[in-house]
Amino acid sequence: MQSLEERIAELRSTPIPSTGLVDALNAMALELWRVDLLRALATVREARTLSRLLSYHKGAITGLARLSWIHLQIGEFDTAVREAHETQFFAEQAGDYVLILNALYTITHAYQMAQDFKRAEASWQKMLNLAQTHGDQLRKADYWLSLGLLYLDTGRYQRALDLTLRAKELYTTLNDATLALAINNAAFALAYLGRNTEALTWAEDALARCDPEQSIWRAEFLNTIGVIRLNQEEYGLARACLDESLALSLAPGGRKMDAAITLMDMAKLELAQKNMPAAFNALERATLVAGEAQSHALEAKAQNAIAKLYVLAHDWNGADYYHDRYMGHKYRVGIDRVEKEVILIRVAAEVNSQHQVWERHGPLSL
Repeated sequence: MQSLEERIAELRSTPIPSTGLVDALNAMALELWRVDLLRALATVREARTLSRLLSYHKGAITGLARLSWIHLQIGEFDTAVREAHETQFFAEQAGDYVLILNALYTITHAYQMAQDFKRAEASWQKMLNLAQTHGDQLRKADYWLSLGLLYLDTGRYQRALDLTLRAKELYTTLNDATLALAINNAAFALAYLGRNTEALTWAEDALARCDPEQSIWRAEFLNTIGVIRLNQEEYGLARACLDESLALSLAPGGRKMDAAITLMDMAKLELAQKNMPAAFNALERATLVAGEAQSHALEAKAQNAIAKLYVLAHDWNGADYYHDRYMGHKYRVGIDRVEKEVILIRVAAEVNSQHQVWERHGPLSL
């Protein structure tokens, strides 16, 4: 990222802006979205403004692709889906398959956020076919990995493992850093399949390969090892890994959603050691952190777990109270899913009616 910042500073120092500056700004926006969404948003807006001034079509379409992804990350679902469809239209007109894939990437994640897993799966397959047609091995590996994650999330663990192993082989051949993530995901699938000894070997390998600066990945990998150690009833080792994972997820640059998941795993650890008060405490913290992450799904999961703990403690009033809270969050999750599905349908209809307008005005008008 530092070299990109230096390049942008150098390009800004010239009297007349260039398309090279637009490309550098779009590249910087892609680097920034994981660490600073607001700065990423400002960067891509600058790139789009310059694209219009320079009549630089590819820069404008690339900026629109970046903008749609960032809007999806900050919760502007409607805007993100519309911009992704616009990107796809102009990318197809330009015959730029990379930008087509960028647009489909956002649309596919939108399907998953709406829990429309059937369409998401079909979209990943479409992207895989495009990557295969263009001999793009790295993107093929990326899409296998993403489809494997979809199968993990929907409980199809053997299929998840099979695709993740395919991705791992390609990343190995390409010597790509994402290999560590693929190895971790394979370990997670193996753990769900009950193959904990194999899973531990893989997860420890992933952690050993992880760049210390990649705090989000490191937190994930430590959580995987902690869960496997818990499955193996190695409670001290499990606690050490989960504690470190939690600290990384709660630190600046970490992800609170990951912290909430780790806290729920810590509650399982406490319960396995018959430490009921500590289990309650971990789940209460998970609820708070999930709320800060604005995840009704994780809040629902934590509230449901607390209700079950109260049942174990024979506290029926507590169980009823937390079950009601769980149902409230579960209802909100259902409403959110329906709202997103409606947006997807509405935007698809709007897009069809906009094609002639886009053809007439082009990408620089957006």
